Amino acid sequence: MPLPSFIIRRASLAMRQKMLAVIVGYFTAVVLVVMGFALLKQIFPSLVPDLVRGERPDTNFLIIAFVISFFSAAVGGYVMAFVVKHPDMRLASYLGLVIILINVLTIILEGFVKPLWWYRTLIIFLVPFTMLGASLYRNSKSK
Repeated sequence: MPLPSFIIRRASLAMRQKMLAVIVGYFTAVVLVVMGFALLKQIFPSLVPDLVRGERPDTNFLIIAFVISFFSAAVGGYVMAFVVKHPDMRLASYLGLVIILINVLTIILEGFVKPLWWYRTLIIFLVPFTMLGASLYRNSKSK
């Protein structure tokens, strides 16, 4: 028995909305990361290493990079939940996985200039922070 066309259109619209939400959440996180590092370079230029000249990042920079990355992932999850209007944690985990995939590509392109523990920690905690952002939106909406 074939499905009526209005059911297919409604499902297709919902799927497009979820895909758009993940894309918007991802770009929000990317913009925040870029702005965070640009602001960090403006305020503390000696703290940001010049990777082109082969400088290695120190621990202070890596901790600040964690804060920027995790905050951006949480805000990206929040914006993704705002766009979709009916957030579920599965969609937030998809956003986290997209961010991790792009981070793995960045790691390869950077040439592994940061310590291995930094990459592991980043990969482990990105999905929970995107889920935290989505749950913050869900909790703020329920009040």
